[in-house]
Amino acid sequence: MHDHGRVEAIARTTDHEAAGVARAGAAWWTPISSAAAPLLLIGGWVAAGSRQPPTYSPVRQSISVLSGDAATDQWVMTTALIAVGLCHLLTAAGLYGIRPAARIVLAASGLAGIAMAMIPQPEVGSIPAHVALAVLGAITLALWPAFVGSRAHRWPSLLSVRMCTIATLVFVVMTVWLLIEAQGGANFGLSERICTSIESSWPFLVVLAVRRAAV
Repeated sequence: MHDHGRVEAIARTTDHEAAGVARAGAAWWTPISSAAAPLLLIGGWVAAGSRQPPTYSPVRQSISVLSGDAATDQWVMTTALIAVGLCHLLTAAGLYGIRPAARIVLAASGLAGIAMAMIPQPEVGSIPAHVALAVLGAITLALWPAFVGSRAHRWPSLLSVRMCTIATLVFVVMTVWLLIEAQGGANFGLSERICTSIESSWPFLVVLAVRRAAV
């Protein structure tokens, strides 16, 4: 009986600590910054795409084309990409209840996006640094859920190791599809838009789950 009481006390302590982390783990601005990231990204390519000539194909051509030197009003997509990167940085800074490694990975994705936007693709060909930063941003965002997963008692199921592993596997498959299409595929633009819009939405779900744990 004494041991059973001790186990219950430990469980209550673990629950209390987990709830405490959740209450302190999501700054007030994180729902805004995390929700703004996918909205800015999608809004950016829609607005920038509407300014391009009829020859531009959002299914075939990448988002980088919209911020490249050959684009019409390239500042539209460039500004959107920088804003998305800043949103990821703000979310990483405000989610201080998750692992430091997870915050670093999300911040790295944001920094990669900002740096990529500041190195536009030329009118002809490509810049290796831009391509490398784009790949880095895609990989870090795809792997981010793996760093978020927690075994904490009563932690939201979305943040469990199992769910985060599933999300990571799905994102990795999507990223592989994107990288394959990048090798001259006819659906490169489509794959990039699907992957980036879904993966950039995941931080918002994490923020909601962390805040829900505090209720």
